[in-house]
Amino acid sequence: FPYPNLRYECGMGKCSKCACRVLSGAEHLPPPNWKEKKQLGDRLDQGFRLTCQIWLTHDIELEQEELAA
Repeated sequence: FPYPNLRYECGMGKCSKCACRVLSGAEHLPPPNWKEKKQLGDRLDQGFRLTCQIWLTHDIELEQEELAA
């Protein structure tokens, strides 16, 4: 997994545990793929993406929600 500081589980777009909100730099990302559309639904409109499904070519700022223990 190319982003060691982010939480992830499956790495294949199936679990959505790597969902992050893009705070800046979204213009540098490719459009969401079908896995992101299926897993995130309306959250895409709120700026969420699956980090396991994107490959970064520019710096962006992300926010990942904390999981309840």
